[in-house]
Amino acid sequence: YGIPLSEFTTLRAGAGLSKTAIETFPTASADEVLNFVLESGSTFTDFTLRSGITRDTRNRTFFATRGALTRFNVDVTVPGSGVQFYNLFAQHQQYVPLFYKFFIDANSTVGYVDSYGKTKVPPPYENYFAGGPRTVRGFQDGTLGPRDTPFRNPFGGQLRTTAQFDLVIPTPLESDNKTTRLSLFYDVGNVFAQPNDFKLSELRSSAGISGAFFTPFLGLLQLSYSFPINEKTGDRVDQFQISFGSGF
Repeated sequence: YGIPLSEFTTLRAGAGLSKTAIETFPTASADEVLNFVLESGSTFTDFTLRSGITRDTRNRTFFATRGALTRFNVDVTVPGSGVQFYNLFAQHQQYVPLFYKFFIDANSTVGYVDSYGKTKVPPPYENYFAGGPRTVRGFQDGTLGPRDTPFRNPFGGQLRTTAQFDLVIPTPLESDNKTTRLSLFYDVGNVFAQPNDFKLSELRSSAGISGAFFTPFLGLLQLSYSFPINEKTGDRVDQFQISFGSGF
């Protein structure tokens, strides 16, 4: 439920009941998944409490040009659930007018998941991932951060931090920035197995050009061409990316 507290502020309150089963295969499942199943089991029934607060002063949901969006969410499974963990997520998006019709769209996020009580580590399916149009453009979707053993596939982590900065450029198209947008961008971020693993030197970044178009069939269509700045051995680079769907 979204409960309005004022014109701009909304409280999030809810609950969820879920049953999850993990199926493993001795020669095809990652060691991290096998270890989790050995420690915590393979079938879980969880009751989750969800809460959060959002303040939204943007002038519109799609293609905003001023205002800000701030949200903080907390999800936690109650004691007695099959796995006991909590998930914290914070986002702040700010639109900063410059001169003429130029402005900056700055969007930063931090996500953290951890276990408590009898559960030693949070379930793998709750891990955060990064890379791709909505986090760090120029890197393949969901490929940044820790890899599993022994397959070296992206495994995600407990901590994710990302920031995207777009300098929006006026175009000659008669859209008033409502259906078409062109920007130069700089993205930075990564995923870490645990908070203690966070290092500034491990953050990945990219810069490039991005276009967004509101289409009647696909919704918000976004195209970007990126130049990864500090990729390292093993990173999966994807310079040209397309995404469509929700943009808020």
